Amino acid sequence: MSDTVTFRPSIKKEDLQTLVKRMHYNLNRFIDEAVKEKIVRESSPRGEVEKLSEEIGKVVFEHMGWKFSAPKGETLKRLKKSVDLKAAGKLKRYKLE
Repeated sequence: MSDTVTFRPSIKKEDLQTLVKRMHYNLNRFIDEAVKEKIVRESSPRGEVEKLSEEIGKVVFEHMGWKFSAPKGETLKRLKKSVDLKAAGKLKRYKLE
């Protein structure tokens, strides 16, 4: 059996128990999984700058109504040609248009 750790929630004990019960969890399991999730999130190799950048990107895309789409037609041909040349070692740099 593992060691006991004292935990004092920042919300009322009864409110926490009600919430956990509504989610069909055992209180100990809920706390354990929350702690594990926090550890994984905080110990990921991504830095705060990358996280912030990703969030800003999502907000901008949502605000502007942008969507990713697959390239078509002439654009697709140019991309494939560039990739093939780069893979063959014949292309040292890309031309900006």
